[in-house]
Amino acid sequence: MKKLQLIVWCIAALLFCGCEEESPFIDYNPPKILFDTTYIDNNLPPAQRKITLLEDVSGVKCPNCPDATKIALATKNELQERLHIVVIHPNIPALGSFVDPVTTPFVSKQDFRTDAGKAICEQIIGTPNSLPRGCVDRVKFNDQIAILTDRTVWNSKIKERDVLTTPVNLEIEQLPSAPNQILIEVSMHYTQPQTDSNYLSVMLLEDSMIDVQEYQTIIDGVITQKFDSAYAHNHVLRDMFTLYTGELLNKSGITLVAGRVIKKRYLYTIPTDKPKVIIRKKHTRVLAFVHRNSATNKEVLQSREIEVNE
Repeated sequence: MKKLQLIVWCIAALLFCGCEEESPFIDYNPPKILFDTTYIDNNLPPAQRKITLLEDVSGVKCPNCPDATKIALATKNELQERLHIVVIHPNIPALGSFVDPVTTPFVSKQDFRTDAGKAICEQIIGTPNSLPRGCVDRVKFNDQIAILTDRTVWNSKIKERDVLTTPVNLEIEQLPSAPNQILIEVSMHYTQPQTDSNYLSVMLLEDSMIDVQEYQTIIDGVITQKFDSAYAHNHVLRDMFTLYTGELLNKSGITLVAGRVIKKRYLYTIPTDKPKVIIRKKHTRVLAFVHRNSATNKEVLQSREIEVNE
């Protein structure tokens, strides 16, 4: 009997210790897919020009983040729109000193943190120790130790990606919907075959949000941290139409041969129950991108973006 009790106590102890670990992020809100079809079109269109994706991990209490924004926008202007930008405010407690809403000397009107951003960092691109950090097409370059890189190399890494071709053409179309909803159709047409798993991620971004942002000034060698209560926040990740990992495209026996066409339609309802998350439809964008998501390869193959009409 004593031996049996000892075994029971050992099992209980193991179960208790197991509860200490943080389980993987699970998105319990599946995307609302209204339409999903695929077929083969042997009339191959010309391949689109590659559009690179920069994911800028940022925070409203990050004094160097406005400088990262300037670098990203300067590169976007230089490449004549061949760059899409998403600014991610991850809801990660360890980064609270960078991402938590400002409470003094001003008070943030909105909370830009998202659980999707947390999951993307923790399970796809990496969790930074400080901000700003970012990644270019989710690629770990040969001279880098991780996917996330410092803002000082963004321009050169983006230009490396700019000369590449894409195996899939990507289009987004907005369809009529209710005032509080956004209905889109995403179309993919493969011009080159793909043998590994491809995923589609669709994000909702918002521009022109005037809110508090910490920044830094250097005058006569003296560094000073200040707050701008009228800072314009743009390209901010607000939510996702798909799961944070994306939606697997070549599932159920679907092969990504040249000529494969995949069309998906998603419906997003703008939330009204979050006082600190005020999404204005007229200032939103839809960003879609096709990417890999294996243990060793997260590469973005193509990205596309449209402005949402009211």
